[in-house]
Amino acid sequence: RRGSMSVVALIESALQCPPPVAANMFLTNCICCIVIIFCSIDRITSQVDHGGSPMPGNSNCTNLRMEEINRRIDKLQEQADVRWSSLMFSTPDRFGAGLTWMASLNECWKKTALPFVPKSAEDYQMYQMMRKIYDVDVWLPASDVVQEGKLVWFDGQDAMGTDWLIWKSGTEFYGNSADKDCLVMGKTGLRMHECGDNQLVYPGMCYKIAPFKYIP
Repeated sequence: RRGSMSVVALIESALQCPPPVAANMFLTNCICCIVIIFCSIDRITSQVDHGGSPMPGNSNCTNLRMEEINRRIDKLQEQADVRWSSLMFSTPDRFGAGLTWMASLNECWKKTALPFVPKSAEDYQMYQMMRKIYDVDVWLPASDVVQEGKLVWFDGQDAMGTDWLIWKSGTEFYGNSADKDCLVMGKTGLRMHECGDNQLVYPGMCYKIAPFKYIP
């Protein structure tokens, strides 16, 4: 009976883990919940084995100190932030020089980096923030050059299925026409634009390719 009530309590405790500060902090919350469940089960086992009285210092949880938990959470946070912490602008010398759309992609690869594809609302807001801070339009690595009206990322992946990346008004792209094939973050938001000539050059955004780090 005592054990059954404790199991209910530990499940309720696990559900009270703090919400993630960002979508990519899901693993951090998993660690929190697993630790709570592990420690609660261990306490139940200790109480059952010793007639309902917990044995101080005898729980395996004493070996899982908060310093170690925090260390692992810090490592997860470091990995989660790698795309943002390694952002750079795709310009050959300094920010503001500007490139055509294709040249901005090539510049990323020259820097051993990838064009920055927004994969969340937070990534999208990063483009908005850079546009506002530096007061210059910024290329996004998406275009409908191959098929008019079908927007794809630089690697050919579909770029039309998200609810947070708002570049459509009804069924049409903002400012789209046959001669406007590339996506840019402008002052009023995303729009289709000519892919660039000597008079239409903007920076793009890249992120450094980093190897996956194993967390022991």
